Amino acid sequence: MEARVSAALVPASEEAHKDVLAAEVKHADATTWLMAGLTLSLWTLSTPRTTVFRIFKDGARATIEGMFSGADGKHNGVLVSDRASVFGFWEMALRQVCWAHLLRLFIGFSQRAGPTGRFGRELLEHAALVFEYWHGFISGKLSPEELQRRMLPVRRRFEALLARIVAADIRGFSGSCANLLAHAEALWTFVDTEGVEPTNNLAERDLRSFVIWRRLCYGCQSEGGLRFVERIMTVAMTLRKRGRGVLSFIERCVTAHFGGTQAPALLAT
Repeated sequence: MEARVSAALVPASEEAHKDVLAAEVKHADATTWLMAGLTLSLWTLSTPRTTVFRIFKDGARATIEGMFSGADGKHNGVLVSDRASVFGFWEMALRQVCWAHLLRLFIGFSQRAGPTGRFGRELLEHAALVFEYWHGFISGKLSPEELQRRMLPVRRRFEALLARIVAADIRGFSGSCANLLAHAEALWTFVDTEGVEPTNNLAERDLRSFVIWRRLCYGCQSEGGLRFVERIMTVAMTLRKRGRGVLSFIERCVTAHFGGTQAPALLAT
């Protein structure tokens, strides 16, 4: 039954993937998955209305890049993610680094002793301003122009602070800040580009239900099982985002598959 449903959901899963690839803004995140005791890599590519899941043998760039590319091999839109080096295939000017990850990083730095702690608290103050102005914008208190105006000095001071930390050559600290400077172009995309958020919370939320499933079922035992869980979770998550019934849609997919008729549209309104 699992194999039959998996085969019936192929068109819907591919439809969701094409929709996410065409989106102007998309979020990506990853966690682990298990197959017969092996640790694999589970990825999501999400928008507010569509979610795609894929499971790979590992999280290497050569392994996952196809999930992020169209048939022509090109990438479209802005990608919101963490700073993982695997995303090096995406143009830096079209990325947004997650500030929630940075906030947690800066909190850790701020709790250390000596220069790292002092610099960490300065970084934390800048991050607090970023979120203060962003929340002002999404609440309607700040216009897009006002957000840009207020963020400009924050950006200048923040990048200057990173440069000072790199110059200080503090072991276990300056290297992280040098990496941040290398991603400077991707820290502020949300300020100038409509629809881009400064955090990757969307993808993290979408992964959560899959993580719960992993804890309950301990993963899969076969390649067929991998394809089933990634397809059914892609379909279920996307339908729920759109306020549509999951079971009735799966029934229609199975009926169409064995009847040799056209599969129902996943993204129909």
